[in-house]
Amino acid sequence: MIVPISNKYTGNGTTSNPITGIGYRPASVWIRREASIGTLYVSIDVSGTVYTKPSGSNVAVTTTVSFTSDGFTLITTNTDLNETGVSYFFIAFPRDTSICDTFTYVGDGTDNRSVGSLSFTPDLAFCMPLTSARGPYWTSTKHSADSSQPLTNGAAAAANFIQSLVSGGIQVGTSLNTNLTNYYVLCFLNVSQMLSQTGYTGDGVDDRNVAHGLGVSPGLVLTQSRSGTAQNAVLRFLAQTGDISVAAGDTVNLTTNAIQSLDTANVNLGTNSAVNGSGRSFSMMTWQAVLVTPPVVVVIPPTDSNGGSTAELPAPSTGYGSIDTNPDDSVAESDQTLDSNPSDDKLLDSNPSDDAGLNA
Repeated sequence: MIVPISNKYTGNGTTSNPITGIGYRPASVWIRREASIGTLYVSIDVSGTVYTKPSGSNVAVTTTVSFTSDGFTLITTNTDLNETGVSYFFIAFPRDTSICDTFTYVGDGTDNRSVGSLSFTPDLAFCMPLTSARGPYWTSTKHSADSSQPLTNGAAAAANFIQSLVSGGIQVGTSLNTNLTNYYVLCFLNVSQMLSQTGYTGDGVDDRNVAHGLGVSPGLVLTQSRSGTAQNAVLRFLAQTGDISVAAGDTVNLTTNAIQSLDTANVNLGTNSAVNGSGRSFSMMTWQAVLVTPPVVVVIPPTDSNGGSTAELPAPSTGYGSIDTNPDDSVAESDQTLDSNPSDDKLLDSNPSDDAGLNA
């Protein structure tokens, strides 16, 4: 299992700002400006074509972010993505056709339409219209039947968008099936220590702990109210520290008193109504992610027949992360490390054909 990679990058104000060292071509990348009001940008790759859309009403385009075999490149001077000297949070989701995958469909105007070509039944889905329609829309197993919502506060959860999660994909209503409109879809399966979903009711109390069930400290948290007044989704990226989180929409700056802190068991919430409004129903998603500063490569040492490490490797460098691909075994994460010489362009994967490591 390959884990999502998350960190920050600095904009350079040109049409070429490569973010490398990810170790794979992502299925999707999410980006949010750190320092001031901005919007969450979602990029989704289907069959080699990448469309990027802000979490609002702008048309999705192919001229802002491109994906590579080792990460992604900003190909725009858009200040929401690549302003000189500005920091941006990102997370890159790996493609694993059994737990995280994408597909596209063309609308035909019908209701109750099942679409998709996945090898699994998703537990979480994001559907992005390539037109000026608001989106991406998302739903999860914590949403009510025939209920989905945009990541921004343009509308509350509603019917007739993503109607249900079905074998191989999603069922859509006419609101996400406009005739001849193209849609890109990103789907996830709940997997232990990869993705966990939690539903909770806000109580307005400060320093409230909500158990996330992920089993490790989350690398990304997304929570959004499903009821009451429409609200932005609120996110907390791995590189954020202290009492700080960000809203998906473009009218809200960095947010305090919302997602205040994380640990291996809980997400700590403040009184901000966007995450803990009294009486409101919330859906919260948590993903594991590894903090890696490009161009460092995350690698997995070879194992013996019993699953133990055969490599004598040092502990990970401070500030980076390690990936435990088999948390149920007796091998500690300290037996897994980063490439100590990333500049030599060589991975420590002794058998790249076995897909156990991250291959360039």
